[in-house]
Amino acid sequence: ERGSGHPILRDTTSEGLPRSYSGVTYWNYGMLPQTWEAPVGDPPGDRDPLDIVDLGSKIRKVGEIVPVRIIGALPLVDTGEMDWKLLGIAEDECDQFESDDVFHLLENTNMV
Repeated sequence: ERGSGHPILRDTTSEGLPRSYSGVTYWNYGMLPQTWEAPVGDPPGDRDPLDIVDLGSKIRKVGEIVPVRIIGALPLVDTGEMDWKLLGIAEDECDQFESDDVFHLLENTNMV
């Protein structure tokens, strides 16, 4: 909950309800603390921390802090706001991949 002093925030819908996801997730999803997407530009940023998708194969614990090597970024527009998704590989898994090419990586994780 925002403002509770807890550093881990639950993603919410525009109505303020906890966001839930159905189906299988093939990646770890998190955010970079002390960052945010400024509400400027067209479309404006969503005022949330930058999101990161860890494309490695390890399942991480909720709240685990993991050093990540950024390999790409996806600009998405969500309900009229810019919502960047950084793509990365956890540092402890980088040696498993032969290429820094994100498409090669996705092929190795069965996501394309």
